Amino acid sequence: MAFVLVQVVASGPTGALHCPACGATTTEKLAEGIDLYWGRKAPVIGSSIVVKQLLFVFGAGFLFVFLIMVLADPSSATGVFPVLFVLFLFFIALSLIVAAALQFFTKGGLYTEFAVTRQGIGYKAGDESRTLNTATLGGSAIGFSLSGTGGSLINITREMDFMAWNEIRSATAYRRDNPSFSSGKSW
Repeated sequence: MAFVLVQVVASGPTGALHCPACGATTTEKLAEGIDLYWGRKAPVIGSSIVVKQLLFVFGAGFLFVFLIMVLADPSSATGVFPVLFVLFLFFIALSLIVAAALQFFTKGGLYTEFAVTRQGIGYKAGDESRTLNTATLGGSAIGFSLSGTGGSLINITREMDFMAWNEIRSATAYRRDNPSFSSGKSW
């Protein structure tokens, strides 16, 4: 997939930028070396990948706790199973409600800008994401939550990221969603 993106960059008219959504061309970003540049709202609850990952995280945690309980005391684990399952469903429902509210209040999802250049690929978070990260940092700091503050600081440092082509080892394209790139570094 990385080769295809390079080929797309090289096949366009010299000095033009192409928006995958509208097909418009501009030359204002040419001085920055950007060959493809576009922005898109990333749906939170409308993305099957995000919902599957959410189910996986809570499901794996639920199974881990249940397996520990089975190993510790099998007879009491069967009695606690319904309570754990209700908690699992509660956390899934709560997470989906929060995701739906986030998507509703941002009018379709968080806006992100993408760029594909001759040097590599990158993204930059939109204003909504930066505002949300700053608000989360402030709320976590006021509430004296070290983990919330640390997580917010990590989100703030990742509001803009870039990956050179030689760092990309493979790429996976999904029919309905944007391609995801994997490399030695997490982004």
